[in-house]
Amino acid sequence: MDNQPVRQGDADCWSGPLVVGGKVYVGCGEGESGAYGFIYCLDASNGHVLWLFSTNQFAPGVDNDPNVIPRSVAVSDPLPTWASAFTLHDDPPQRGVSVWSSCSYDRVLDRIFVGTGNAQIGDVQPLPDAKYGSGVIALDASNGAFRGFFQPLATDSYRANDTDVDVPASPLLYQHGGTHVCAIGSKGGGFFLLDAATMAPLTKRQLLPYDTGGNPLPNVDPHAGPDENMFGIFGTAAVHNGLGRIYVGIGGYGGAIDSATTPFMRALDWATLDDVWATSVGADNVARYTVPRPPMYTTAGECGLSSPAVVNDVVFCSTTRPGLYAFCAHTGLCLWSASGLTGQWLLGPAIYGNALVIGAGATVKVYSL
Repeated sequence: MDNQPVRQGDADCWSGPLVVGGKVYVGCGEGESGAYGFIYCLDASNGHVLWLFSTNQFAPGVDNDPNVIPRSVAVSDPLPTWASAFTLHDDPPQRGVSVWSSCSYDRVLDRIFVGTGNAQIGDVQPLPDAKYGSGVIALDASNGAFRGFFQPLATDSYRANDTDVDVPASPLLYQHGGTHVCAIGSKGGGFFLLDAATMAPLTKRQLLPYDTGGNPLPNVDPHAGPDENMFGIFGTAAVHNGLGRIYVGIGGYGGAIDSATTPFMRALDWATLDDVWATSVGADNVARYTVPRPPMYTTAGECGLSSPAVVNDVVFCSTTRPGLYAFCAHTGLCLWSASGLTGQWLLGPAIYGNALVIGAGATVKVYSL
């Protein structure tokens, strides 16, 4: 791109592009490398930067304007004449707030919504995080103007001293009862329904299991002092509009799940976040789904580190086993499972026409629906 106004060598782009109306929206940043985070809107025809938004807040208490660049990563200081739409600002106090996944778009509101990573390198502090870290940002899709931000509380994490609790997935957007809803999960295990127009919380729930007394379980996110929670939510939820349900993968990298107590996917009411599949309470005072077992609660370290997909009243979920399963969206009954899969994990199925497509190790598997 010959009009790129930012130059920072250690910044990677992890997010897939969102293309709407001749514009490409993509996130960038690498907090672990000390790079600043950005959200870009590009002209789809030539790649020119139409606007950008710095995900690191420049001044406490003042929300960022679009097209403002930290001085140390500008292509030049002063900016070249072709960059008259952009301005420079002294560097923010934090470097980070990477965008790990793709933007989501609400056509009616004409806004994009973006999950963000932590604002500190090697984050060792529980929430709150410096803006705009560990939350979800709403921006005007046409010009990048700030429209809102939500960040979970420390008490929304499974343990209040959880650290490095990114919001790594793309937000799920849907409409319910006339409200535009933004649904998002956190590595800390919290799942949140937000009013997409205001970013105000509608309801929330911790999706990692407690016992019936509300106590944390010893093998879920175990640590005494502050430490990273890898047991929560990494993927985007899937929605079934006909049933009014959402499906959320659970568990992280490195086998971070207590499989004996935690399902690798939850099925939830899209308004209340209550479980919609039948549960029963075991002798250990932990509620579990009864119908999808097996495969749930069966294989140690099997995580739903992916985004489910819904088609024809069937929910497809891939796991780190690696596994690929088809569950009845109504009851949770396991209808089918794939065999012969390879690789360390499967990062979510895609539906195209009458086919299900998924990457497995060095191969691509295509199944007929």
